[in-house]
Amino acid sequence: MTASTGSRTHEILDELRRRVPDVTVQMVELPWSHQTSAVREGQVDAALVRPPFADSSGLRLDVIRHEGRVVALPKTHALADHSVVHLADLDDEIHVTNDDADPVWVRWWACDPRPSGAVVRYGPSVRTMDELLEVVAAGQAPSITGQFVAQSYRNPGVAFVPVDDVPSCPLSLCTRNSDTSSVITELRRAVAASTRTEESRTPARHS
Repeated sequence: MTASTGSRTHEILDELRRRVPDVTVQMVELPWSHQTSAVREGQVDAALVRPPFADSSGLRLDVIRHEGRVVALPKTHALADHSVVHLADLDDEIHVTNDDADPVWVRWWACDPRPSGAVVRYGPSVRTMDELLEVVAAGQAPSITGQFVAQSYRNPGVAFVPVDDVPSCPLSLCTRNSDTSSVITELRRAVAASTRTEESRTPARHS
């Protein structure tokens, strides 16, 4: 199993172990460009992924939740102490990229094209979250990423600021559509149970 949802990962795995007491789970971190292909090719049985993907053939995606997006900025950046930023505030910034990843995925995270018509310029290529944070901390380029990163990763040189006007990110469990093994079936059920628990914790919105 690969990728992370922060504390939700532990909740899902605890539920899976409750359902399948003798299960053995090995967590690995794969480059973003290999997460779905690793599932499709059987290198891993499941991944926690953040779409979109150009090719999801043969894969089943079970949405766990939708999460907001933040921009990772160097602590010295003029926007680093803001409570929120708007996408237009980032139009003049260079954005990190991943030369190996699906271009659709890269552009979606960079919010390319921008509503303002500004051309997104891409800078350093990174493959993992740790690499991304080092590039940001060094002041080479900021990056729009998921809210989970601010909750799960720490880098003393990086500040995370919510981006107010971009779509949320769907977090999904990715498994092979043809995989009907008992462990994967229970993993899907554990994800569904975790999602119901999360929904029950979220206060209802009233119009």
